[in-house]
Amino acid sequence: MVKARVLKAPEIERAPQTLTGVQTEQVIDAARTARDRLLLTVLVEAGLRIGEALGLRREDMHLLPDSTHLGCRTGGAHLHVRPRQDNVNGARAKAGRPRMVPLTPEVVHRYRDHLAEREQVVGSADCDYVFLNLVGVHAGRPLSYSNTKQVIERIGRRCGLTARPHMMRHTAATRWIRNGVAPDVVQTLLGHASSASTAVYLHAQDEDLRAAVAAVAAVESLAPERPEDGHDYSTSHRRALLRHWRTFLEYARQAGMMDHVPGGFALNPRFHSIAAVEVTEDDLGRAIPEHVIAQLDVHLGLLGASTGYASGGWRAADFARMYQVVYAVLRDTGRRPGEVTSLHRDCLERVDGKPTLIYDNHKRRRHGRRLPISETTAQLVETWQKELDALPAVPACAQWLFPSPGQRNRPRRGHLNTSHFCNRIFRNWVDELIPDLVDDRLDEDGAPHAYDRTQVVPYGFRHAYAQRHADAGTRPDVLRELMDHRSLDVTMGYYKVSLSRKQEAVRTVAALAVDRHGAARGFGDPLAYEVESVGDPYGGCTEPSNVKAGGGHCQIRFQCAGCDFYRPDPSYLPALEQQIADLRADKEAALAMEAADWVVRNLDDQIRAYSKSADEMRRKLDALPAEERAAVESASRELRKARSAAAFIPLQALTTRSSE
Repeated sequence: MVKARVLKAPEIERAPQTLTGVQTEQVIDAARTARDRLLLTVLVEAGLRIGEALGLRREDMHLLPDSTHLGCRTGGAHLHVRPRQDNVNGARAKAGRPRMVPLTPEVVHRYRDHLAEREQVVGSADCDYVFLNLVGVHAGRPLSYSNTKQVIERIGRRCGLTARPHMMRHTAATRWIRNGVAPDVVQTLLGHASSASTAVYLHAQDEDLRAAVAAVAAVESLAPERPEDGHDYSTSHRRALLRHWRTFLEYARQAGMMDHVPGGFALNPRFHSIAAVEVTEDDLGRAIPEHVIAQLDVHLGLLGASTGYASGGWRAADFARMYQVVYAVLRDTGRRPGEVTSLHRDCLERVDGKPTLIYDNHKRRRHGRRLPISETTAQLVETWQKELDALPAVPACAQWLFPSPGQRNRPRRGHLNTSHFCNRIFRNWVDELIPDLVDDRLDEDGAPHAYDRTQVVPYGFRHAYAQRHADAGTRPDVLRELMDHRSLDVTMGYYKVSLSRKQEAVRTVAALAVDRHGAARGFGDPLAYEVESVGDPYGGCTEPSNVKAGGGHCQIRFQCAGCDFYRPDPSYLPALEQQIADLRADKEAALAMEAADWVVRNLDDQIRAYSKSADEMRRKLDALPAEERAAVESASRELRKARSAAAFIPLQALTTRSSE
């Protein structure tokens, strides 16, 4: 006889049982004591587990706008869920981790009512628990789970409903999700360790499913066809369509024309949106590579060549020249496109003979920012200013360095429109006019790959500028000022070096270390470089106590040139050159002040020692084949970035004696 295998149909996963908004109000209104109304409100509004609620102490309730006097920096009304193992009523916080949950004004009012009620209970003054028995032999003692379960079930029966303690938590989570609260925020509020636990509450009722399908279908029905030229509509056009659709829905709701349509048929701004082309502060990784910038420079004469537009006495060649200057300023200064196109005509200033660019940071609303620029960029701007003076004046645009090209391009702004330059002039140049853009990678036949032109965007020059400085060893705090970042965390993104890249860089550079006399003192392997030395401002240090302190315990206050533990390598060459230049300046100042001879001798000795180490490393680099020398220089840049990303040593630390 052949036995047939019994097949069991999978059970349909059911969503957690919840109460509707009306049912929740009915249950709370059916409670006959202030304690029960507070308990139900806390469960529904804060989403606590019943064990967490029964374990609450009065010290956990912070209901004032400011709780600093309680040692808590969290503002507004809130409670703290604290796991405790000594609860006399056996209550347990399942998560085992403390968390904070904000509270609504409704909870605050009900808690006040409960305090007045519990004052009438004998023994309540000696009980620190929030919820306690009000009557009976256990009056004044903490409320137990069994009693709480009976109370909530009894209240539900009064309303003709099924009510259980954990159902209130399901109700809170479901309400948060339906109101558009992000799942990760709900996870934090509920105290879930895993997002899988929160996913249980991402259930939908039938009307939600139908409304979602209908909403998507309606949006797709409004999706326009492509223009006749075959290109996509611009981002601004698509965002305008979405804005009109949202306005239509809001009007229909207010006018009562959608009362029969489920509430899920709506646009959630958190998810139903079209992002602008550049919405982040700095989308790291979009830097235009230097070899691509070099190719763009070769074809700079083609920028603006496709337009034959002339207006107000300006020829097409005049507009093309202006676009080329905009490109050069973008490339050399790392400013955002809108900050360059809105430069004032008097944006250039010289301080002690050094050129400074004055611009407005529109993103952070900080105007009159100052940026040191190179002499080459300054001369380019000055040349364009002279050319601009010779051109016919554009009405209402005299104050701008890059006037608006004609009445068709929003003349009320006065200056060149950023979108016009980025999306039309620059895009056409990159996509249509430049014949070839190649990558530095080669295919199987040894031919270079074509570079992805969609990655060449004006904002990429800002990233390239920052990456250029990070690779050159510019300190993070300095680069932060150059980029005008509000947070150092954003700047530090340019200094990220993967572990594998750092190990490869160490392997390349470690063998080229020298001592203070310029003699070869390379490390045998990368591990020795990492473990036996620590990065100091002007080179590696192998002094044991300083290595143990991470470079913060130099007993001779970073006078590295006179220390036998000094081990510079090629990655420190820029720092050495800067130190030598600073020492020479200090020497000139000492001579001008007629300082003591020993001061000048000390500076001379340091200059000779640092120069000896630097000259020896340069000699070794010059002796290497070109390919190996390029590898060492690349590895040195990686190590400088890695050191800068670590806890770099501030300048004031160089003149402060160690406390040890």
